[in-house]
Amino acid sequence: MFNNPCPVSSRLVYDGRCQFCCRAVNFVKRWDWLDKIEAVDYHSFDDPAGIHAQLTKEMVQSRLHLIEQGQKLFAGFFPYADYVSKYLYYSHSSLLCIFQE
Repeated sequence: MFNNPCPVSSRLVYDGRCQFCCRAVNFVKRWDWLDKIEAVDYHSFDDPAGIHAQLTKEMVQSRLHLIEQGQKLFAGFFPYADYVSKYLYYSHSSLLCIFQE
């Protein structure tokens, strides 16, 4: 059986007024065929702590944040890029295995 190391559900917290952030989210959603990543615009919350207890307004204004299952928080582009590359590899390679049989 295929073992996917990516969590079942993760949240990507971004600034919906930032073009770079919106592009990053659009890229993820385009390839998230298994719908495992929820994109959350921090502007939809009065206080970012409502998304995750450790988040502040200053934090979310300056970086993307990835919250993995179990509330593990990662900040910045490189954790995002690492997660996305692993997610894309494992989710799409599992689909390729199905079609090759």
